[in-house]
Amino acid sequence: MHDPIYTFVELPPHIAAIVDTPEFQRLRQIKQLSTVFYRYPGAHHTRFEHCIGTFHIASTFLDFLKFQIEERFATAFKEIRAPEIGFKTRAEVETAALLHDIGHGPFGHTMDFLLSRIGFDPLKRHEYFGIKKVSSQESNIRDKLISQDLDVQNICNLIEGKPPIRVDDRELSPDEMLYYSFLGQIVDSPISSDRIDYLIRDAYYSGVRMVSLDLTGILAALRLHAYYPHPGESAVQIDLAFDIEAMWALEAALLSHTAMYKTVYHNRTHRVLQEMVVRAFESYIQKKYGSIEKISEDDVYDIMNLADHEAIGYLQEYEESREIIRRVMERRPYETALEIPWNRMPEPLKRYSERLGGARQRVRDLETLFVKQCGHLSAGELIIDIPVVRYPSMVIPLVQKRENGSFVSTSLLAESDIVKALAKIPFIDKIIVAVSKSDAIPAVRAVARDIFHLE
Repeated sequence: MHDPIYTFVELPPHIAAIVDTPEFQRLRQIKQLSTVFYRYPGAHHTRFEHCIGTFHIASTFLDFLKFQIEERFATAFKEIRAPEIGFKTRAEVETAALLHDIGHGPFGHTMDFLLSRIGFDPLKRHEYFGIKKVSSQESNIRDKLISQDLDVQNICNLIEGKPPIRVDDRELSPDEMLYYSFLGQIVDSPISSDRIDYLIRDAYYSGVRMVSLDLTGILAALRLHAYYPHPGESAVQIDLAFDIEAMWALEAALLSHTAMYKTVYHNRTHRVLQEMVVRAFESYIQKKYGSIEKISEDDVYDIMNLADHEAIGYLQEYEESREIIRRVMERRPYETALEIPWNRMPEPLKRYSERLGGARQRVRDLETLFVKQCGHLSAGELIIDIPVVRYPSMVIPLVQKRENGSFVSTSLLAESDIVKALAKIPFIDKIIVAVSKSDAIPAVRAVARDIFHLE
């Protein structure tokens, strides 16, 4: 398969079999970045491409570990042996990387916002539905896995970043699972195959040139750190780690993460249109099911199995949701009445935003207050969005080899001044207030001055 990022990506038989299932092909119809393409026209790439790329990075990680395992194995304990990664275990890690986003619904992460809005179980997001899809008796994917003698439960564990429960068909004890922690971390961790691919891919398609993630540097730094998590006990844990000499490559990755949030993921046009999609779904659910409270998990699962175009079709069934989704499709976002980044917020507004803490219900209560004080707006005609910068863990394991051949361990957060500075970046990025009617902007701004104590 030819990929614009990595050029040729070879799909081994166990991967090609999964790619050709209807469940995986659905990902071709789900845009990776939801409504971002309305601001960055090139960002039309899909979850399909990203999942192929995530598989490719995971496979590359495994190649480096397989052929240079002794050089990349870092431990202060001579009695700990480097792990052997058999064909079946490798295939399960690669398959988990491929399937990590199989549970995404239409418009990608937008559906996670919707599920939060309707009060759905916070532990049940796209990862949960992905595992449900992989393990379902009716799943074509499950049939393909079983036919290739791949362990379904192992793959579900790995999708969540957990170690496998069996290796070479042998059940692992909890202590033995720690030894294989690094396998889950290849799929889901601060520097994982998933994160590496989406940062590179999203920057490429959106055209944001300031992002520079050095994949070669990360691969060169790749290590396995083995240690005793509980001194005095025999259990050994092996984590994905990186050589301290290539710390700069990890710093660049986190800087790329920051740049993408600030420039792309939190772009005003995208955030407002994304919120409009959420509201269209809310209206649709209220009409179809009578109220939001009546929607069941099976109903949610049905929605999560839709492609983007199918969801748009459903949203046009009712007048209320149809009007909103048409505005989205025609790129007619609500008009911006206010947009203030954190560094330009007066102290009273910073404190106010911190009290809200990004909690959606508190923000909805604030919207209700705005609508009430404006007087001539109705519920749903005003959007307040307070996007937050969500960093992965910065306690990324680092190892350093001493002159005597022994190793010491530390973390990126402990060693890097750049990362220490990044950790101080405010959790809240900005505040956006948008309204459906341009003639309401003066009234909304007047209310904002009063509530937020603006000059």
